[in-house]
Amino acid sequence: MDFLKYVLEQVKSRSLSHPQALQLMQQYQQGAHAAVPVPAMLHPLVHRNTSTLAQQRYSSTFSGDEFFFAE
Repeated sequence: MDFLKYVLEQVKSRSLSHPQALQLMQQYQQGAHAAVPVPAMLHPLVHRNTSTLAQQRYSSTFSGDEFFFAE
């Protein structure tokens, strides 16, 4: 039940909407949790969601050629 507890905590903290939580629980219940599509990039400064059930975390990799480094 750790997964359910995690989802409920994310809904309470408003990190996850109710429809997203329902979809996530349905996918998990169907065994499709490993096949959830991941967007190529979440945001120019946030590339990947590397969260686990234990912590929320995001990662980025920069080449140094990005426009915001040039300024």
